Amino acid sequence: MTFTERRCCECGEGTIKLLTKAGRRRAYKQFAALEVPAELAIPTCDHCGAEWYNDEHADAFDAAVAALHGRLLAEAQEDPSRVAKHPVRLRWSVEDAAWIAEVPSLPGCMADGRTEAEALEAAHKAIATWIEVANER
Repeated sequence: MTFTERRCCECGEGTIKLLTKAGRRRAYKQFAALEVPAELAIPTCDHCGAEWYNDEHADAFDAAVAALHGRLLAEAQEDPSRVAKHPVRLRWSVEDAAWIAEVPSLPGCMADGRTEAEALEAAHKAIATWIEVANER
């Protein structure tokens, strides 16, 4: 894939460069915010942050997130109530240097992770455990 740096049309001040960045999230198919792999280089303005996808970069994005998308779909199909009934709130904790996933509908149910995806995956496991323990009582 060839790429040529150029002036940003959005802000007119920055330069569009291939940048990698942890923590990016993008809408993908039916998911409102799927985490983009940190190692995926996306043409991005170094001033305003606008992203500029062409067909090659869009194909690279699709390939990079396809596995995560498939896994999340499989999890949702295994237990749709887990996703539908128990939304997860994600936030960055400076104190813990980690993403915190809280499940407001289940008191005390929370998890963490180094990335948003890890925290979300851990939250789904915590939800299943919380429900299992509650059903035993």
